[in-house]
Amino acid sequence: MNKETPMNDEFESTYALLMRSEEKGRGVLETVLYVAFILSAVLLIWEFAHSSLRVQPDRVGQEIVRNAAKTQMISQS
Repeated sequence: MNKETPMNDEFESTYALLMRSEEKGRGVLETVLYVAFILSAVLLIWEFAHSSLRVQPDRVGQEIVRNAAKTQMISQS
Protein backbone atom coordinates (compact mmCIF):
# COMPACT_ATOMS: atom_id res chain seq x y z
CA MET A 1 0.00 0.00 0.00
CA ASN A 2 2.36 2.64 -1.23
CA LYS A 3 0.64 6.01 -1.59
CA GLU A 4 2.02 8.20 -4.29
CA THR A 5 2.14 11.92 -3.61
CA PRO A 6 1.99 14.27 -6.59
CA MET A 7 5.21 16.05 -7.37
CA ASN A 8 5.27 19.75 -8.05
CA ASP A 9 5.78 19.14 -11.76
CA GLU A 10 2.80 16.77 -12.07
CA PHE A 11 -0.64 17.86 -13.30
CA GLU A 12 -3.13 18.77 -10.59
CA SER A 13 -6.81 19.26 -11.32
CA THR A 14 -8.40 22.68 -11.10
CA TYR A 15 -10.78 21.40 -8.44
CA ALA A 16 -7.87 20.23 -6.27
CA LEU A 17 -6.19 23.62 -6.65
CA LEU A 18 -9.39 25.41 -5.65
CA MET A 19 -9.89 23.20 -2.62
CA ARG A 20 -6.35 23.80 -1.40
CA SER A 21 -6.58 27.56 -1.91
CA GLU A 22 -10.01 28.01 -0.29
CA GLU A 23 -10.17 31.01 1.99
CA LYS A 24 -10.68 29.91 5.58
CA GLY A 25 -12.51 33.07 6.70
CA ARG A 26 -14.95 32.81 3.84
CA GLY A 27 -16.36 29.55 5.15
CA VAL A 28 -17.15 31.11 8.51
CA LEU A 29 -18.80 34.13 6.87
CA GLU A 30 -20.92 31.90 4.63
CA THR A 31 -22.04 29.86 7.65
CA VAL A 32 -23.04 32.99 9.56
CA LEU A 33 -24.97 34.33 6.56
CA TYR A 34 -26.78 31.03 5.97
CA VAL A 35 -27.80 30.85 9.64
CA ALA A 36 -29.02 34.47 9.51
CA PHE A 37 -31.10 33.84 6.37
CA ILE A 38 -32.65 30.66 7.77
CA LEU A 39 -33.40 32.32 11.11
CA SER A 40 -35.04 35.30 9.43
CA ALA A 41 -37.22 33.00 7.31
CA VAL A 42 -38.30 31.01 10.37
CA LEU A 43 -39.12 34.21 12.30
CA LEU A 44 -41.10 35.56 9.34
CA ILE A 45 -43.16 32.37 9.13
CA TRP A 46 -43.65 32.38 12.93
CA GLU A 47 -44.86 36.00 12.88
CA PHE A 48 -47.23 35.32 9.98
CA ALA A 49 -48.66 32.26 11.72
CA HIS A 50 -49.43 34.22 14.89
CA SER A 51 -50.81 37.36 13.28
CA SER A 52 -54.54 37.89 13.37
CA LEU A 53 -56.40 38.54 10.18
CA ARG A 54 -59.20 41.07 10.36
CA VAL A 55 -61.63 40.81 7.49
CA GLN A 56 -64.44 43.28 7.43
CA PRO A 57 -67.58 42.03 5.73
CA ASP A 58 -68.71 43.92 2.68
CA ARG A 59 -72.10 45.58 2.38
CA VAL A 60 -73.77 42.48 0.96
CA GLY A 61 -72.53 40.46 3.93
CA GLN A 62 -73.80 43.09 6.34
CA GLU A 63 -77.25 43.01 4.68
CA ILE A 64 -77.39 39.23 5.06
CA VAL A 65 -76.56 39.53 8.76
CA ARG A 66 -79.19 42.26 9.28
CA ASN A 67 -81.87 40.27 7.46
CA ALA A 68 -81.04 37.15 9.46
CA ALA A 69 -81.26 39.13 12.71
CA LYS A 70 -84.63 40.63 11.67
CA THR A 71 -85.96 37.21 10.71
CA GLN A 72 -84.82 35.76 14.02
CA MET A 73 -86.44 38.61 15.98
CA ILE A 74 -89.72 38.20 14.05
CA SER A 75 -89.81 34.45 14.61
CA GLN A 76 -89.21 34.88 18.36
CA SER A 77 -92.08 37.39 18.72
